[in-house]
Amino acid sequence: MNNDNNSTPLAIARQPIFDRSQRLWGYELIPVVGEQELNGDASDRASVAVDIAASTYIGLQEVLDRGKKVVVRFSGKSILEDLPYALPQGRAVLRMLGVSVLEPEFKKTLERLKADGYLIVVEVGGKAVDKTLLAMADYLRVSIDDLNRHELVALLKGLEPYDCGLLAARVKDQQMLGICREIGFELFQGAFFKQPETIRVKKISSSEAARLQILRMIEQEDPDFEELAQVIGSDVSIGFRLFSFINSAAFGFRHKVNSIREAITMLGWQKIKHWLRIVVLTDVARNRNASELVLLSAQRGKFLEQVAMEHDFWGYNPESLLLLGMFSLLDAMLNQPMTEIVSFLPLDEKLKSTLCREPNSEYISFLTLAEQFEEGHWEDANAMVQQLGLDRDKVRAGFEQAVKWANGMAALT
Repeated sequence: MNNDNNSTPLAIARQPIFDRSQRLWGYELIPVVGEQELNGDASDRASVAVDIAASTYIGLQEVLDRGKKVVVRFSGKSILEDLPYALPQGRAVLRMLGVSVLEPEFKKTLERLKADGYLIVVEVGGKAVDKTLLAMADYLRVSIDDLNRHELVALLKGLEPYDCGLLAARVKDQQMLGICREIGFELFQGAFFKQPETIRVKKISSSEAARLQILRMIEQEDPDFEELAQVIGSDVSIGFRLFSFINSAAFGFRHKVNSIREAITMLGWQKIKHWLRIVVLTDVARNRNASELVLLSAQRGKFLEQVAMEHDFWGYNPESLLLLGMFSLLDAMLNQPMTEIVSFLPLDEKLKSTLCREPNSEYISFLTLAEQFEEGHWEDANAMVQQLGLDRDKVRAGFEQAVKWANGMAALT
């Protein structure tokens, strides 16, 4: 990692991008910026591509192993300096920021990058962009924000001469996703996948209720390990994965662990509990984007836990905020209203009201902060950090740790 005098630890927000069938296409990797960087261009931070390529961002190799694309922001200056070559050819997608005019030297650089297997994304919809640059783009990215259908159709009409794909960014909900898909967009990015695809009238099934019952058991102040061992032992799927987990090379125990009691003793209840939470969330999820939602839930929970631990003057229980984050996307996972789900969760009423997004809920600002970090809304995030009286560097470090922890846990489930 670049450690010059002006650098700060790099934290990365990972935003999934989906195709028309809502299959995962890739991720945009966005460096978390601090308040002092908001007036500048974060893409000019020369270490970003190098840090990502050097696996400072722990999830990169996992993304590449799955054959997905990685989108990274670059300024014109950093492209001219050949910094994109720090990222793998054939997988990296260059999103250009602040580039609207195509100078001869810049055109040659882009042609070389494209010939070497890099894809180019150009932002449209704001100021005018050089037509030659548009013609070179592999994808045109439109931040749809509050544009209505008529405005989007008119915008896309003007882009018809260019033979490239269309990426809709800031797609906020499933309704807008449907509109964008219908009028011709091919790739989609935004908060829509965090919401239920279709709210079902069907109640939570008995098998899902049984899974959620495991959550009740593990969240007890003094859990009954004998009863828990019996419940897990009677569930072939969870039992098998638990022994695969505990006997994996990640822990390197000299002998095989053969009982749940022994697993808890060898590994420790806290680690087992974290793992069980993620497994239960994975098993109950109905949404087609379940894996992304579970990963994001784990990341969000760990982030909120870290914020509470580093700011104990608030008096919030870190474990409570961990659960708040981990359960905050259950409505999207189950395609059920959160009001139906919370009755199955081992939470106090304050946490339940926050999950249901009731006005003036005590913890709602923390969920908002996590969402702002996930979506890369740095100006709003920094304003929230100030409003809550938090330490910006500790919050940013907590986000970085949460990303690494969630990726590590996901790999073991």
